[in-house]
Amino acid sequence: MSIKIKSEIYPNSPLVEVIFEIKFPGEPVVECRRDIFYDLVRKDYPKVFVPPVNVSIEPYRFEKEDKSSGIMLAINKLSYYSRKYPGFKEYRKEVIKLITSFRKAYPKISKLNRTGFRYVNIIPFTREEGIVHIDKFVNLKIQAFSS
Repeated sequence: MSIKIKSEIYPNSPLVEVIFEIKFPGEPVVECRRDIFYDLVRKDYPKVFVPPVNVSIEPYRFEKEDKSSGIMLAINKLSYYSRKYPGFKEYRKEVIKLITSFRKAYPKISKLNRTGFRYVNIIPFTREEGIVHIDKFVNLKIQAFSS
């Protein structure tokens, strides 16, 4: 008996981006030696975007040529984002590859403050006479006590 597994990629999904992020205590070596990590990912993420104001908390972005995915690296975080979600198996494989490169570049960073994974959706709507009727998107009922 074979079991059909539903595809995890939905063609009409409002999904526009998937992001995985780790945050760690600020570590100056990341700021000073960003080139070590970049050398490990340069082949896949050749485009470099420098923050407009060089503030160490703002991440540098390394992006694929086709802009389908990229990496953000700052003094206190590493993020991977994908605008063309390939499904969790492929996404997870890339995240693990990047974390492995990060650990190779910065072996002294061993403590994490937070990890996160989020899906970003876009839900198209139209304004009617300048108003967005939220009741068309949310099933919400507010009841107040009478005084």
